[in-house]
Parts: sequence; C-alpha cells; structure tokens
Amino acid sequence: MATKKIVILLRWPVVIVCVYLLLYSSGEEFESAPVHVLIPLYLLSNVALNYVHQRFFESPYFYVPLVIFDILFLTASLILSGQTGTDFYLAYFSVIMLAALIQDFRGSVAVAILAPFIYGYFLFANTEVFDSAVFLRIPFLFLVAIFCGYFTQLARTERVSSLARNSQVKSELLNIVSHELRTPLNVIIGSAWVLKEKKLGEMNAQQEKTVDMVMKNSKELLELLNTILEAYKLGTSPLRVDREEIDLGAFLDGLKLYYGMAPAKETTVTWDYPSDLPVVKTDKMKLKVILQNLINNGTKFTESGTVTVSARHIPSAERIEFRVSDTGRGIPKESLPNIFEMFYQADKSMTRSQSGVGLGLFIVKSFAEMLGGTVAVESEPNRGSTFIVCIPHRWSAKDKGQKALEFDRLCFSEEILRG
Repeated sequence: MATKKIVILLRWPVVIVCVYLLLYSSGEEFESAPVHVLIPLYLLSNVALNYVHQRFFESPYFYVPLVIFDILFLTASLILSGQTGTDFYLAYFSVIMLAALIQDFRGSVAVAILAPFIYGYFLFANTEVFDSAVFLRIPFLFLVAIFCGYFTQLARTERVSSLARNSQVKSELLNIVSHELRTPLNVIIGSAWVLKEKKLGEMNAQQEKTVDMVMKNSKELLELLNTILEAYKLGTSPLRVDREEIDLGAFLDGLKLYYGMAPAKETTVTWDYPSDLPVVKTDKMKLKVILQNLINNGTKFTESGTVTVSARHIPSAERIEFRVSDTGRGIPKESLPNIFEMFYQADKSMTRSQSGVGLGLFIVKSFAEMLGGTVAVESEPNRGSTFIVCIPHRWSAKDKGQKALEFDRLCFSEEILRG
C-alpha cells in the first residue's frame, strides 16, 4: 500500500480514541465549548490528508511532525479525560519509548502484543472493581505501539534508503571517473613504452629521460588511483570473493610481462617460480591486487637494487606461498606491528617524496584474510624487507578463520627451521 493510505488508516484509530477521551470523562460528556470545536477539527484533519499529494508522505519532514502532534494530542486527551492513573501513564510512555528504540518493525509488533498482556495481568491482579474504561486501556496500548512503531521504522527505513542511494551515486560516480582516468593513463603508459623500446625510431638521451619520467609518473598515478578505489570499496560495502580456477604459472607470467614494460628507476624486478605451479581456486583480481601492491611498495622504496617475486607450492599444507623481497631501506622494528593499518606510513619523511597515502598494505592484509590466508613481514633497516603471503588451494568461508591460523603457524614454523 502507498504510504499515504497507511498513514491515514493508522491515524483513524488514534483520532477516534482521542475523540472518545475528550467526549467522556468518567462516563459523562465534556461541557466545554472549546473541546466541542476541537473534536470536529481533529476529525477533519485526517479527512484533509486525503487531498495532500503523495510526495509529502514520502518525506519524514512531513509525517514525523504529524506523528509527534498526534502523540501530544493523544497524551493531552488522556490527561483531560481523567480516566487513568499513574500506572497506566508509566505503561503508555514505556510502550512509546520501546517502539521508538527497537530497530525492527517485528520487534515493535512484539511490543504491541506483549504490552497489553503484561499490563492486563498486573491490572487484573491489583484491581477489584472494574468499569468500561479499564477494559479499553488494554487495546489502547496495542494501538499506540503499532502507531509509533510503524512511523519509527518508516523514518529509519527512509534514512537507510537515503544513505544507500547516496552511496550508490558515489560508487557510480567513482566508477565512471576511475574508468575515464584509467583509460588515458593506460594509453599514456603504452605509448611511452613504445617510445622507450624505440619502435618509432631512435631517441637522444634527453628524450629517453623524458619518456622514463612520463612512464614512471603515469604508473604511479595509476597505482594510486587503483589503491584508493580498492580502499573505498573496502570501507563502503562488504566485498564478495569471486572464486575461479587460476593457472598460477600463466597468472604470474602476465604480471611479469606487465612489470617488464617499465622498470622503476634503477630497480630490477626479478621472478622466481617453478613452471609446475598448480591450479588454485581463489579470487584472481584480489590476488593480483595483493601482489601488485607488494611489488609497487618494493620498487617505490628501493632506490637502486632488486625486487624479487617468488612463489612456491607447499602440498603438505595445501597452500601457495608468495614472497616479495626488496633490497631497499627496510622498516624500523617499532613500526612493524602497525604497517598494515590504514594510512600508516613508517617513514613519513620519505613517503612525502613518494606517491602513496598509506593504503597499500592495509588492502594487502584485508584481501589476504578475505582469501582465507595470511600476510607476514620480515624487515631490517637498510637491508630490505620480505612480505610473505600464504593462500589456500581451495578457499571456503566456513573454515576461513581456522585455515588462516594454520597457515600463519606453518609460515613461521618453516622460517624457524630455515634459521
């Protein structure tokens, strides 16, 4: 049903109850002229709502003040009637409070059903003489609970829907902007690579330097864009794991080709993995993001040296271990416990001269855990760092936590045995 019809239907019992309370006080009619004027006006207010446009009922700025007015009018009618005592006011306001606080409409219905029974039990247990007004109190509490509960949930649902719409608009806008940025950046990187490889002719030293600078900054901008997008997705909505069969050898060959196009500065990216790596079932895109972030970090903080990407199969543990090692500055010991936190930067003086906002390792850890794996780090200042990622052959949500603990234990036990 349309919100307009529900509002009008829910108000009719409230209006009728208020009219009854104002007309009768201990069984006798009010003689006050203002009350006789107020009653038809209140009845006509609900009739008039039929002529209000539907769009007003879809806004909490319209129906919330209306509900507040009805509750105040109902309370005033109770007071003027003089037919209730302190115990009923306590039950009345408790029902209103519970109906407003409960997060689900089913809870409001439960309150509406239980409140009359609980109040009725105490009422009949402590009252010896009954009149007709006493029996009307029980359905009255049911009516109040349903009335307040419905409008509370309506306002809450409207707020959630509004937030969801805003989030969807932001996501769509971000996807459009990211696509429009990624496309020209990839074209720039590809064109720069063609020039660097001298496919279009020879270049002098200055031209080669300029092409290297274009390629380097374009890649850093693309990496930063990808990192921000992944962090945004992690923060705004739960991500699902899209499992698929992956030939790890072909997968690493593709990454190797990508990083072979544009070596960073004087850093060399080397690859060490056997040709007989197994086929695994995991999320290909998340695994790719994990390795890319670790390789990008290694090349970013290694001015001159080597970044080594290795992979090995451990059949006994049914897992794959990836290692990304560099010969860069390394990470201070006191910073190691915090490096996977969002926006954390171990060496702020250096990161200010480098691209990055401290999101890469946060994404690595989040994605590794989503895949049922773990990530660990070994590092010494001025001697480089090694990041170790372990993921299972076949991941399932039910044993994700236990698998992660087992992988973590196996990773470190093997490192101890290696010395």
